[in-house]
Amino acid sequence: MSYQSINEIEQFSFEDCELCQIQEDETGITMELQALIVLPKNSQNTNYTTSYASTTKVHLTKGRIHAIYQEGYRRYDANDRLVETVEDQLLAASQYANLLKGFSHGFLYRFETVGEKQAILGIEMTKEGDVQGIESDIYRLEVSYETARFTWDHFCNRVSS
Repeated sequence: MSYQSINEIEQFSFEDCELCQIQEDETGITMELQALIVLPKNSQNTNYTTSYASTTKVHLTKGRIHAIYQEGYRRYDANDRLVETVEDQLLAASQYANLLKGFSHGFLYRFETVGEKQAILGIEMTKEGDVQGIESDIYRLEVSYETARFTWDHFCNRVSS
C-alpha cells in the first residue's frame, strides 16, 4: 500500500464510507472500507484537497470491542405524535462474531475518538430485501485500540461540493 496514515482518525470523513468487512482477532480489529474521504490536513494528502481513497484497510492494533448496542428509535405519526419508543439494546458478547459477519456491505457513518485510544463506530445496516434503504438497523460499537493504521494504494476523485 502506498499511503499510510497513523492515528489521524479526525483527518478522514466517513459520510460516504461503505464497510466491506470487519473482524476481530488476536491482533486487533481490521476493516476494509470503500469511499473513505481523506481530508486536506491528513499527513498523506499532498494534494491538499478533499479526495476519496481507493480501497482502504484499517487495522486497530490490539483493538477490542467492549460493547455493541443496537440503537433505539422513536416513531411518530403524521400528526407528530409519538407512537412508539424503542430503547438502545446492549448485545451479548456471544452475538458479536455473527453480527460482525453481517456488517459486510453496511455503512460506517461514524468513527469518532472519545478518549485516549478509545473510539465509537457507527454502522448502519440496511435490512435484507429493502432495496430503497428505508428500513435499517443502526449499531454503535465501543472499541479500544493501541494504534489506528489506515492504508490505501492511491487517491481517487476529489469530493464534489
